[in-house]
Amino acid sequence: AVFHFEPIDAAKIVAEAEKIRQYEAASISSETWFPADLIAQSELRGDDNLNGRSYAANQLCHDAYIHVRVIHVENTEYFILDLHAK
Repeated sequence: AVFHFEPIDAAKIVAEAEKIRQYEAASISSETWFPADLIAQSELRGDDNLNGRSYAANQLCHDAYIHVRVIHVENTEYFILDLHAK
């Protein structure tokens, strides 16, 4: 899932996520269903990837997932929720 927030709300989400775990650098492949802004950003890089900061997202999901993270895409107010089932 991709979410777009107002800057003040994005800052709140990051602050709450950092209480759980410090961010890690992250890269994720752009998908055709992503918003046009994100697709354009990945195309500018030339490798179809989006870079950002990955935070724990366990508070957003239940235990049915083995891998849960939310990526704040650099230079945007977009967040990508990345889930992998057990």
